[in-house]
Amino acid sequence: MPIVNRFARLLRADLNALVDRIEEPALVAREAVREMEFELAARERRAQALASGDAALVREDAHHADALTRLDSELDSCLAAGAEALARDLVRRKLEHAARRESLRRARERNAAARTTLAAAIDAARAELATLRARLAAHADAAPSSEHVVTAAAPEPGPPSEAEIDIALLREKERRNATGRIPV
Repeated sequence: MPIVNRFARLLRADLNALVDRIEEPALVAREAVREMEFELAARERRAQALASGDAALVREDAHHADALTRLDSELDSCLAAGAEALARDLVRRKLEHAARRESLRRARERNAAARTTLAAAIDAARAELATLRARLAAHADAAPSSEHVVTAAAPEPGPPSEAEIDIALLREKERRNATGRIPV
């Protein structure tokens, strides 16, 4: 059994090495950026939905506030006329509208809390995305281009040969003669 286990371990190691070579880090990073952009867009759509939902809650609250004002006026008329049965119905309707406004107020508070939490998550996601994009760009800048791939380090130059020294000495003498300085 130990040989089979060792063979299986070698096979897994070879497969893992193959997958590592196939998975190009830049491709994986770009896919992570795309996933983060998709998630950020979904969160931004959710924030827009919360904002439009809040606007709808405000409109509904205004409707109930108008109804309460109208019911107050009608209640004044009923009480002035002594129509207590009608006044009772108006009071019931006023209580329903007031209860609905309270419910809307709580919904708006929950909505505001959700928007605050979501805004913080969006800001964090944007910062993380910007960081990942910067790291990806830095990695792309640091990676050698396919046109200038260096496979081995350039060898260090050795000491100049005697012929190179003689040629350089002749050039120095010519340059100095041309400038009027006499070589030594």
